[in-house]
Amino acid sequence: MPPLFQLRLSFKEGVLVSADKVNKPVAARYAFKAWTSGDLFNKYGLTASSFRTDNWEIK
Repeated sequence: MPPLFQLRLSFKEGVLVSADKVNKPVAARYAFKAWTSGDLFNKYGLTASSFRTDNWEIK
């Protein structure tokens, strides 16, 4: 199964996320669950914190 999205890291631009099957992306979330094991690491081997780019109310 091909990946749903592509992730690119840039020191100047930050985290860039793209998805070919998403015509008009409005937000991105990473490791956004009550408990999850992250798979985004920095050069020191530390996992990235969970994040979201939206500010919608969570129900």
